[in-house]
Amino acid sequence: MGHYTLEGLIVHVLGVLFNPVEVSAVRVASLIEKRHASVRLQAELLMSRRKDKSQYKEKGLSDEKYSLGVGLFQFMLERNVIEYVPNVELQTPQVIKKKGSYFIPKYNYVTCTFDMSLLPTKLNLPMVCKPVEWCSATGEIPQTLSDLTGGYLSSPTGEIYDRYRLLSTIDHNHFGIILGTNDDYLKLCGVMNKLQSQPFEINRIWLEFFHKYDDLLVAEGYLMKRELASLKLKEVSDELRNFYMDDTEVHKICSYSDMVSTLCKCLQRARYEDMLLKLADAYNGYQFYLPAFLDFRGIIYRSGVLHFHERDLARSLILFSTKNIKVLNDDSIFKEFMLANSFLYFAFDTVNAAKYWLDVNLDSFNMIRDTIMFAKDAKNPLQFIATINSILYCFQHKCNPSCIPLAQEAYASIPITQDASASAYQIMSYFLLDEGLAKSTNLIPDPHEIIHDIYTHILHELEKYIKSEMPDWKLSRTVCNQFTRKIVKGIFMPIIYGKTLMSTAISIHDSLYKFLSYKESFEVAKVCFQFWKKKYRGLESLIQLIRGIGWIAAARDRPVYYRVKYFTTLQDYMVMEPIKIMVYDRIHKTKRQVSMRVSTSKRDRRKTEISTFVNFIHQKDAYIAMSVVEEMLSMGAPIYTVHDNFISTAPYHQYIAKVYTGVFCNMGPPLSIINEFIYQNLIAPLPICPVGLK
Repeated sequence: MGHYTLEGLIVHVLGVLFNPVEVSAVRVASLIEKRHASVRLQAELLMSRRKDKSQYKEKGLSDEKYSLGVGLFQFMLERNVIEYVPNVELQTPQVIKKKGSYFIPKYNYVTCTFDMSLLPTKLNLPMVCKPVEWCSATGEIPQTLSDLTGGYLSSPTGEIYDRYRLLSTIDHNHFGIILGTNDDYLKLCGVMNKLQSQPFEINRIWLEFFHKYDDLLVAEGYLMKRELASLKLKEVSDELRNFYMDDTEVHKICSYSDMVSTLCKCLQRARYEDMLLKLADAYNGYQFYLPAFLDFRGIIYRSGVLHFHERDLARSLILFSTKNIKVLNDDSIFKEFMLANSFLYFAFDTVNAAKYWLDVNLDSFNMIRDTIMFAKDAKNPLQFIATINSILYCFQHKCNPSCIPLAQEAYASIPITQDASASAYQIMSYFLLDEGLAKSTNLIPDPHEIIHDIYTHILHELEKYIKSEMPDWKLSRTVCNQFTRKIVKGIFMPIIYGKTLMSTAISIHDSLYKFLSYKESFEVAKVCFQFWKKKYRGLESLIQLIRGIGWIAAARDRPVYYRVKYFTTLQDYMVMEPIKIMVYDRIHKTKRQVSMRVSTSKRDRRKTEISTFVNFIHQKDAYIAMSVVEEMLSMGAPIYTVHDNFISTAPYHQYIAKVYTGVFCNMGPPLSIINEFIYQNLIAPLPICPVGLK
């Protein structure tokens, strides 16, 4: 490789890892691993073009000790391109068990010494022409996801493409999708192609509002100052240190590291907002499309930062395209439009409560300045203001006959979001035929039109259980007074995915460290687990059944297969062995030890057992989402989805809930699905995997 090739690889990897918008520091292990992989990938491309390939093996390109990555890492340190970040807590500490004891690992981090805004940002952006339709790359019936081509016109390969194709892993040999029959492949590609051919537009009215009222939005805390996006963290943090050392009163309130952490978040948020608004300006006036990608479980993702599965700001800027859109009369659309918008402000228990709130507060939306003040407590404030702003704009121009179509299109193009209520619990209620759980998750509609929340329901039951079972009444009273829906969701959503007692105790302590010690947090976590096993015994049994199948499959030296109508998912976790690498820092004359993990040929039974139920539920979730999309597309409805989140417009949003429930009804007897899963993994002969999947 020449000097320019190595320099190009250095810049490329820095651009992938150091995102100037969101990531200011990365782990040394991640940088070395990515650096090593990029050199190996480039070497393989060079090797494929030359006849004599033996020389590359002799030069050590097959070495698994990350010597290439370590060499380039030390090179960047010596050239002062990167530097170590000392004593900065950049992620939530995770407790790891090793040889019977628990410990919190310490990681080495590095950051760039130059202005990271100079780096090329690695983002897959929306397209202004239709994406390439997904189809077979070879012309034959594809066997795996790797045999498909589509999405971006350039057909990117390697890490850029695989980052979205296999989000959970880069191990193509052990995780993937087997497409099976020609019918399956055509259905899968049909759904993907129709999804990514849906055109979108930038909300022009809202974007103009951003530019006009920028100072007001900053003053009220909706946006950061745009000037912050151009500041360099190192220079500002040095200046901040000087002010901190001079002001002794501040020492009593917070530490310098806390202030730097807050500063870092503010700068990152400012960069994110600045980039989004620049993107919106660039796409304003165009129709654009969002290419769709799959992970190995079949979940549909969109790449980049300008799509509906982003934060409030990004979602407020996007509309369904008004061209060829079905427009109903003003009154019917306006009612649905406003009712849906009220849920952007607050999660109401009933539709009637939302209607009442709307009637009481409708007069508050006459002036946009009043709306900005009113929306401070909204659940999604920017989306809420964007919708109200569009309504006010239409009302102000309604006297102009030429603006009536604009008003109708505004109502019919603004997205209405409907999210499945705790979809994992919904799917489990289906497999257990648990009517009570189905009602608690709104899978079975309430006759009184009450919108239930499973985590609020669990919170009330848990409080009663804690009061009756926890001997220390002072501790139980403290817990019951401080437990919130958010804390309960943080316990009982991941608990079905294998969250351990120890990690749950740490989560509780992180939320209630002002009130509970580590020991008390562990006691509370223990009571939560007892409550789960006693109250939700059926769920625990289902989880253990599916996990047990995965463990037995791994013990028999087999991968785990999950089958739905569109595809079969392959999961094959391997034991990861840690290796220690020494990195020499010539500037500080010290050696630093970096821990890396490499895959072995031995199957990981524990990881397989824990992950089997997670992936079983996620795949069923992906199948349900894909089926809903297929049905909505057959109606000609504009539709967008990520996971179990469905977005459409006012004329069509009322159909989504009915279609979603209908998909569950058409899945067939739950026991037959479980029996098929057991047969496929424990009884049937091991299927022959396509090339590229083992």
